[in-house]
Amino acid sequence: WFRRDLRLTDHAALGHALSLGGPAHAAFVFDTEILDALKDRADRRVEFIWQSVAALKHDLEAAGGGLHVLHGPARHLIPALARQLGVAEVHASRDYEPAARARDAAVAEALTGQGQKLCLHKDQVIFETDEILSAAGTPFHVFTAYKRAWLARLTAEHLAAYDCTAHYPRLAAAPDSQLPSLADLGFTASNLAELKIVPGEAGAQALWQDFQTRIESYQAWRDFPARKGPS
Repeated sequence: WFRRDLRLTDHAALGHALSLGGPAHAAFVFDTEILDALKDRADRRVEFIWQSVAALKHDLEAAGGGLHVLHGPARHLIPALARQLGVAEVHASRDYEPAARARDAAVAEALTGQGQKLCLHKDQVIFETDEILSAAGTPFHVFTAYKRAWLARLTAEHLAAYDCTAHYPRLAAAPDSQLPSLADLGFTASNLAELKIVPGEAGAQALWQDFQTRIESYQAWRDFPARKGPS
């Protein structure tokens, strides 16, 4: 279940799902519980996500798989899709926002009722929740102390990437699922193209490569707004 992690490279949930042997089905939900609350129907964020999902769908199909693209409340659609496909587990990257945690709790409860399981994986952070605590077992209140504890716990294993490419043959074949248009979602195009913002994993990789050319100068350039210093 892809959410904010619209990529194939170094993907924890995808890596775990593929490691089980497959076939592994991929899904994304344009969640109406989020979209219906947006007042601007030319929301750049929605167009960016829509284009990124299109890129992800293309990349999955190029790898021999496909993407189920759903539109509606994720808390209902994901359990329904899992029941339809007859999968044993649903894998996703853990999210930490209150609304997302409530959604995931509802999905987990529904899946359990169907004899299935929701498996959430750490993906967008190096350490999470209570992995880094003070000697008293409480969260840190001073950054420098937290930084020292964080670095003391860090190992090469924490930085290791999930390489899923060897297991791409375990991806389920492309479903008969079309990408809904922006209009189908109730939105219109913004000026994303005019801003030259490239969506999808390709755009993210390009930004990362660009930042690497100046990362050594970050400390010197970050305080000058006219310089392209920060990431």
